[in-house]
Amino acid sequence: MAVFTELSTEDFINLLSLYDFGRFDRAEGITQGVENTNYHLWTDTGRYIVTVLEGRTRGKDLAFYDKVTRALFDEGIQTPIFYRDLSGGFVQNVKGKSCVVSKYLEGASIEADSLRAEQVGSAGKLLAQCHVASASFDPSIVRNNQMGIEEWRRLIAKTGDKADVFEQGLSSRLLKEIDVIEASLAGDLPNGVIHGDYFTDNVFFDAQGDAVAVIDFYFSCTDTYVYDLALAVNAWCFDDSGEFGPDFYGCFVDSYQCVRVLSESEKLAFSMLRKAAALRIISTRLHDWFFTPADAMITKKDPSPYLKIFDFETSWFA
Repeated sequence: MAVFTELSTEDFINLLSLYDFGRFDRAEGITQGVENTNYHLWTDTGRYIVTVLEGRTRGKDLAFYDKVTRALFDEGIQTPIFYRDLSGGFVQNVKGKSCVVSKYLEGASIEADSLRAEQVGSAGKLLAQCHVASASFDPSIVRNNQMGIEEWRRLIAKTGDKADVFEQGLSSRLLKEIDVIEASLAGDLPNGVIHGDYFTDNVFFDAQGDAVAVIDFYFSCTDTYVYDLALAVNAWCFDDSGEFGPDFYGCFVDSYQCVRVLSESEKLAFSMLRKAAALRIISTRLHDWFFTPADAMITKKDPSPYLKIFDFETSWFA
């Protein structure tokens, strides 16, 4: 979440005229995250989330996100489903960009440096529940991964020599690593709809420390479940400086497997997929470090910790 497009009071009042949400009270930009513009919106009937789609999120994919969040919601998983307007639609146009209004979810994310092992384990269990639920989705709920290997190549190549501020020759090294990963990836792994961005700020916890909701499905797509697990392990089991937390790893993966047990082929593929997942984050963070508009209300993410995560080696499964 972030704020790239600034909305005025008039913009919100015009948006609310399309819904039965009551009168405008106030709005507040959400500066966490790096992708779309997001606001908390309060009216005299409650609180809502307004999202304006930016660069990487395509308006034509909103129908897919709508199906995913509703399908998970129907399975008992709290997700930010899109509200329908007075005419039955859910996509609006605000300042020439696609916009949706979604359900505000109770609970709150926990800062990574404040997480406890049991909370990490609860997040691992919730991810597995999402994967199990997605296995029963209607076959029409499908979308190619738009953030796959070719997109990593494009973003890193665009960064080029600029990446040398982090490491001399970094762009060239990463492009070679992508080739190695592409040649090593296994096929025929269990797959379905994945979250694709299961970071700590996209999971909400209740007062007891249980993971109770998942937000921000704008990277969700059809891919292998173990790749989604690898993305999540990198996000939840390494600290902000890229240091590995073995206790967090044990809790996350063990809790995940209490709900969905990995196959042997998934276990064998996991280490390489964890590196692939790290490269996916490095590619976008490198790009955004240099090409994010200077006036965007956003905290850019340093790719350096994920370079350490990528280079980290261990035996993940016995």
